[in-house]
Amino acid sequence: MGYTHYWNINPKTNEAKYKKALKDCVKIVEHGTKKGILAGWDGTGKPEIKGGIRFNGKAPEDYETFKLPNKPMDVLEGDFVQKDKDGYVFDFCKTGHRPYDIYVTACLATMRSHLGKNFKISSDGGEEAFKEGQEFADQILGKNVLSMKKNESKEVVLYEWSIDNFQGHDIIHLKTKKFDDVLQYSAHIDILSNGFEASVSNPNDVIVSKNFKNLESAVNFCEKELFKAFNEDPENRNYGILISRNMREK
Repeated sequence: MGYTHYWNINPKTNEAKYKKALKDCVKIVEHGTKKGILAGWDGTGKPEIKGGIRFNGKAPEDYETFKLPNKPMDVLEGDFVQKDKDGYVFDFCKTGHRPYDIYVTACLATMRSHLGKNFKISSDGGEEAFKEGQEFADQILGKNVLSMKKNESKEVVLYEWSIDNFQGHDIIHLKTKKFDDVLQYSAHIDILSNGFEASVSNPNDVIVSKNFKNLESAVNFCEKELFKAFNEDPENRNYGILISRNMREK
C-alpha cells in the first residue's frame, strides 16, 4: 500500500474544539505553502483552507491528497464511509515519505493533541512519526503550544498492584490493565530476606531502583517514580493515570 498514515474521527466530537484544532492546522498548512512544499489536491495551485483543509505535495513531489473536513459530522457524508466498532469514521493518506509528509503528521498530531481520544491516529512509521510531527507543529505554532497544553479529555490508564511469581519467587508487581506501545511503564518489588528492592522501568528500559526496610516505603517509591516517568513523557499528553492499591493474586 505504501507508506501511510491512518486516523479515525468521532463524528460526535465537540464542534467548537474541532474548529479550534482545525485552526491550528490551517497555520501549519500556511507555513508549508509559504515554503513552497504544499499545493492543492492535485499537486498544483494552492491548498484549500476554507471549509476544512485539503492539500498535497507540490508537483513533482505530490502523492496522495490529505484532507480534514470542516466539521466532525461531515465525515458521515459520502458514498464510502468506513466506521470502526466505536462508530468513528476511518480515513488514511499515503505520502510515500515525500517532503509534504511532515505537514500531514503535524496536522494529525495537532488534531490528537486537541481532541484526545476523539481523534485516533496510527502510522506505518509508528508513534515516532507523530512525535516528529508534533515537534514540527510546536515550532510552527510557537513555544511548545501543543506539548504544554493540558488536554481536557484525557484517557485514564488504570494500574493495579498484584502478587506474581517470577523465576520461582514472589514479587509484588504494578502493571497496567491497558497495555499498548505508548504505555510501557511498570514497577515491581522483590521480597528480600532483610527488606524489599523496588524498581521502576520505562519504555527505554531505564530502570530506577532502591532498597527499603518496609513494604509501604517501597510501594510509595514505586508509585512516585511511575507518576514522574509517565507524566514527563510527552507521548502521554493525552493520558491520565490512576493506581489501585488493592493487592490481588495473579
